[in-house]
Amino acid sequence: MNILLFGPDKGKRKQKLETLILSRLHDVNVRLADSRSHLLDIFSRPLNGIDVLVALIATPQDINVLYTLNTILNDIRLILVLCGHSPKILESGLKLSPSFISYHENDLMDIISMIKKMREKRNGNLWPNIVSTPNFKPHQI
Repeated sequence: MNILLFGPDKGKRKQKLETLILSRLHDVNVRLADSRSHLLDIFSRPLNGIDVLVALIATPQDINVLYTLNTILNDIRLILVLCGHSPKILESGLKLSPSFISYHENDLMDIISMIKKMREKRNGNLWPNIVSTPNFKPHQI
């Protein structure tokens, strides 16, 4: 599973979350982005493979960056991590239809749990379990 952490923050929040994800989920790749142009660069590549975008949101401008990329984010699960409890930022974030919303002040393990569930759902729904079907016979040509 490929995870993109977006956060234009100058602090260590993004690095702390990256370290936590990599320590708890061993079969994931994590990339970091800190600006709209960096996000565009990643998403403009064909087959970028991004499954989950975790966005650290501190200001309304951070939400606006995601609005400008809304059509690109259609097939990507979005997790918002809000810094502070601003009702205006929360209202704007809900318009993006995120899969999950958390607050930076909370324990970040809820984000890890959500990523685990997303990974299990993705892995469980890719292929039907035809191996355990005793009467399965492939069509012969």
